[in-house]
Amino acid sequence: MQNVKNIKIKTMPWLMLLLLFTTAPSFAQRFVDWTTFSHGLILTGSYAAGTTTFPVRVEVIGVGNQLNVYTPSEYVQNLETTVSTQTFQTAGPHVGNSKDLRLNFDPDNTGVRVIVRSLYVADIDRSDTWNDTFTLNTDFEDSMLENCNNFTDRGVAGGIDIGQNAEFASWSNSDIMSGFTIDYRTTDGLTTDYLAYSIVVSVVPRFEGILSVCPGSIGLLPTTDSYGISGSWLLTTSAGGQFAVFTPGEDQGTDVRVRIPVTELSEDDPRCCPVTTTLSSTNNDVLSGTANREAQETIFASNFINTGARAVYHAGHFVEMNPGFEAQSGAEFAAYVAGCDGTVTYKSNSQGSRPTTSYKDISSKPLQQVARSKPVVISPNPSNGLFKISVENNTINHIQVTYLDGRIIFNAAANSDRYEIDAAGFPKGIYIINIDTPKGRFSEKFIKN
Repeated sequence: MQNVKNIKIKTMPWLMLLLLFTTAPSFAQRFVDWTTFSHGLILTGSYAAGTTTFPVRVEVIGVGNQLNVYTPSEYVQNLETTVSTQTFQTAGPHVGNSKDLRLNFDPDNTGVRVIVRSLYVADIDRSDTWNDTFTLNTDFEDSMLENCNNFTDRGVAGGIDIGQNAEFASWSNSDIMSGFTIDYRTTDGLTTDYLAYSIVVSVVPRFEGILSVCPGSIGLLPTTDSYGISGSWLLTTSAGGQFAVFTPGEDQGTDVRVRIPVTELSEDDPRCCPVTTTLSSTNNDVLSGTANREAQETIFASNFINTGARAVYHAGHFVEMNPGFEAQSGAEFAAYVAGCDGTVTYKSNSQGSRPTTSYKDISSKPLQQVARSKPVVISPNPSNGLFKISVENNTINHIQVTYLDGRIIFNAAANSDRYEIDAAGFPKGIYIINIDTPKGRFSEKFIKN
């Protein structure tokens, strides 16, 4: 079985240069639901992914003797679902040519694309003498049959006449599509079309516009697609350039992963300014020259600034000097409460603008932080497994856990005053937890031991 596809799509603007690949179904299957309808030419239903419900339409088309479609099916054996409204049935002539059936997963022409994960067809031979023959106008990767002749990945040519409900078949992992047609064929002058069906589809996630990333970080990538499908990102690099791979969450109703080319921004781009920066010794010691550092929210400093060197730190909420921080006599150091603007400059007292903190001989004494606020509790901390984050008289809207260099290891939406994270898979070390609330963003250290 081949369970991975690489496909370049050129038909829809939002799919331009989009590479898609799929895995074998491992998510909880969501069958198409049908609106109860008795004997007609059109049947409607719906399927869902993320926060969006999509319409689907089944319509009798073409020329030939009349074909009727209705739901629920009177036969549900071998359709892999016990919910009757997730099944439908066709009933057609037994003499002469029959009309065909068109399944449209984008009847409103909005650009939705799906992969049919499973198409189940049962009761292929309703009587001991009536054979059903049909073809599908799309390819599937896999197929399975029971008591069917001339079976392929695009249809079936008759049963072996052993009685109703004894013959059934299924197809899995179709091409990417907006719909397909079932073409009923005449065999020996007979076309029966008495078939029961159920369908599982996976929606292809959709992202608009050009996606950009900062070096080694997924922080700028959206956490949900246009359909409200939540998931996670992974950056990859190949001969064709840099890509971001989006994997939907297990409860999102789709398991189609997408690989999208991304534009990498420079480290100096204001959009790449880290939320939190931790400057430790010896990795971030300033031995000579000038070192400028910016962060959207916080800077934690425990590094060394040598005589004759200069360091300027900007952070939107506070700059904290911790034990181990040292600016030797003759060094210049200044810290300002300021966001990321790309214009970090040192202002001496003679220029009429005093820095938030400026000193020369610190030794190893910790200094008080600037504008420090700590409304978040992390417990236990350190931890090597589950730990809880809680806020008082506030609500956690979003949580982001980053390495000290700003790379994101955990990213999730929330809507509560507490949240639990399992750090068992985190490498040992120090992390920064950024918590977004209606009252602003707060950052705290977390240690995985």
